[in-house]
Parts: sequence; structure tokens; C-alpha cells
Amino acid sequence: MPTPSNVQVHRASPTSMEVTWDPSAYNGIAGYRIYYSELALPSDMDQWRTVDVGPYTVATVSDLEPHSAYAVRVRAKSVVDARLSNFSDVAYTNRLTQGTC
Repeated sequence: MPTPSNVQVHRASPTSMEVTWDPSAYNGIAGYRIYYSELALPSDMDQWRTVDVGPYTVATVSDLEPHSAYAVRVRAKSVVDARLSNFSDVAYTNRLTQGTC
């Protein structure tokens, strides 16, 4: 199953971010899983938090640490067997400074 691509991250507020991506080129997508981490260690994915979303290509992730940078990856989930695709490339948020947003 193809991997989601062109992952983009935008800090919507000090404690939330909007994540967008291009869909997998596969018709049987049940949804997506977003992985995010304040301490970006892509090789240690067990330390990343996750959010499952439906078959959409935009999601808001809330309850983040204020003014911190995050790394984000996305995987597609198959409707047939709930199998997950490979991870997308890592996208990063900007660190918000106090007084912005």
C-alpha cells in the first residue's frame, strides 16, 4: 500500500497543530494514523504519540506542549485488513515563541 506523501504541519495555536497530507494512491483506505513527537527520534517510534483519523487528509492534533516543536509522520490504514502503510517522511512544526498565534 502506498505511503501518504507531502505531509505538512501548521501550528494552529500554542497547543494545537493542523496536519495535512496527500492521500495514498490506493482506493481501499479506511483512515490514517498520525504519529507525533516533541522529541523527534524517528528510529524510536514507540515513544511517539498517535491519533487515528478517518479517510480524511487533514486533522487537528490538540493538547500539545505550548511553544514546542514537533515531528509528525502519517501512515495509511487499509480497509481490507487494517494493515498500515510505511511511514511518511517526517514533517516538522515551527517552535512558537510567546506572543505569536
